[in-house]
Amino acid sequence: MTVQRFLSGSGTYTTPANAKYLIVKIVGGGSTGGSVAADPITGAASTFVGTGVNMTAGPGTSGGSGGVPGIGGGSTGGDINLAGGDGGAGNNNTTTTSGLGGASFFGGGGGSARNNEAGLNARVPGSGGGGAATGSNARAGGGAGGYCEKLITSPAASYSYVVGAGGTGVANAGNGANGIVIVEEYY
Repeated sequence: MTVQRFLSGSGTYTTPANAKYLIVKIVGGGSTGGSVAADPITGAASTFVGTGVNMTAGPGTSGGSGGVPGIGGGSTGGDINLAGGDGGAGNNNTTTTSGLGGASFFGGGGGSARNNEAGLNARVPGSGGGGAATGSNARAGGGAGGYCEKLITSPAASYSYVVGAGGTGVANAGNGANGIVIVEEYY
């Protein structure tokens, strides 16, 4: 078995000539945590598309400018389709801790903040960023990207892929993490 991982951007995946089957795993981009001064940024979807295959792992939605948490993204086209984790709720009226970023299939999101700290950036593919804490406002965490997995028993010669970008945090909101495309090749 060999493995190829795509961490950003888009392109064409070429199936090795002697590969008997593939297992493809994709995660959508995570979204930023919420902030006070600007609208949060949603991540982007990841895709893996070709003959007989149309996989999409959607992005999480962002933690709003209020206390409403970001929602994990959905997914379609896989043998396994899972939603990403939701972000943690924020609070508009106190200096309580802000919301955590939602966890992707691969793990936890960005950490929370309090007392005028910035939300932490997500470090795991597809996870959401932590919400900012500014003055008396502790904002919500961003949602994580969805997860999609598929066994391809008769691989085509090539497939197109897109790795969903994570949202870039503004006004002290934590960044969402880029998604990922993983192709396991079996001989």
